[in-house]
This record gives sequence, C-alpha cells and structure tokens, in this order.
Amino acid sequence: MTQEPQNADPSQAATSREQRAAYLASVQREAPEAYTARALEPGRIRAENLAQRFVTDLDRAGALVSSDAEPWSLSMRATAIGCEGSMSPLAEAEPEAEGNRVRYRHEGSVEAWYLNGPLGLEQGFVVPAAPSCSGTKVVTLDLDGDLRAALDDPDGDGRGGVSPPARRRRPPRARVHRPVREGRPRQGAACLALGGRGAALHSRRRRGSRVSPGDRSPDRALQGRHR
Repeated sequence: MTQEPQNADPSQAATSREQRAAYLASVQREAPEAYTARALEPGRIRAENLAQRFVTDLDRAGALVSSDAEPWSLSMRATAIGCEGSMSPLAEAEPEAEGNRVRYRHEGSVEAWYLNGPLGLEQGFVVPAAPSCSGTKVVTLDLDGDLRAALDDPDGDGRGGVSPPARRRRPPRARVHRPVREGRPRQGAACLALGGRGAALHSRRRRGSRVSPGDRSPDRALQGRHR
C-alpha cells in the first residue's frame, strides 16, 4: 500500500478510495461458507477465519478473538453510549448469527456487529437514533488481551488495523477516520480514540454511525480490521 502523491487530483484519489472500499466490501460480503458463524450452543457462536488463522467466540460477554498459531487473544464488547460526560451503560445481549455476520442487538440503543471474512474480522455499530444528550456522541468499547491498536492507514481512506504487540510496547494512538455513505466520503467529523483498555467512537453528526474492521452500507462507517 502506498501513499497518494501530494499533487494527485483529489477527484481521482476519492475515486480510488471508493473503488478499494467497494472491492473490500464485496470480498467480505461474499466470503465462502467456511467463514459462516455457527452456533456451538444457545447463546454461544464461533466464527473461524482460515485466511487469518484465528477464531472468534461470541457470547453475552462479547467477542473473544484468539489464535492457535500464535499465543495472543483480543476481547471486545460495547459498553456504553451517550455524550461526553453523560454515558449510559449498554445491557448485555445475546449474539445472533446470519451467514458470516454476528449481531448484538442492545435494547433500544445500538447494534454491535461483527463480519468474518478472508480479509479479517470487522467490527461495527449501527445507531438508529442519536442519543438525546447534547454534545459529541460517543460509543465506547472495552478492549482486553495481548494486541494493541496501531495506525495503519497510509492512503487516508479510513481503514486501520489492530496489530500484534511489538517487542517494545507503545501507547495506543488515536485514529481519525473519513465518514462515508455508500462508499462515498461525507462531510463531517468522526474519530476513534484509543487508550488504556478501551476505545471510544466520537461523532459530531446527529445521524447514526457505524464503526468497523468492509461493509460500506448507508450510515457512516468507520473501518478497521485485524489482519
């Protein structure tokens, strides 16, 4: 992946980002049957990822990603929604599998989703209506495990990654992403702030948002994936 030239035509750069986003979304959406999420027992789902050599187990406690090939794990769960200084906790929800997508429908507030495909595991949110509080809207995630967040977005299209820890640990860094609608950039500001054992999606727009690791459907999408 290379940086776009500084003198590149902005319209051509935008088209290139749109084409790449559409390609990645297509690959993830049309993943082979091997990437299907399967119920192990009531309330517990497993999604295996052959290309990336990891497994995701999902239950009421959230998602746990682990690898047999390397000794690491990463857990994720949505914890709260609201505005800065006024957050409401999200109740636990059971995961629901549909093909290679798993959803958590948190009552009355937000849907967290995971998409398992050859390019990695994507994670995102759908917020049907903005919280009624005033100020920047926020959705928070609890993160734990052996991986750290790192910026990996050289072409500036809003996609990042969660990388295995380096030999010398560095503090997590914030990532700013470009909002999109159906693969096209939208005006507005959104960022994913990373620190400690958590992450928070901040949005100044009034409409709902998505946060992820390839689905570029309507509403804003924030892209990222573990590879």
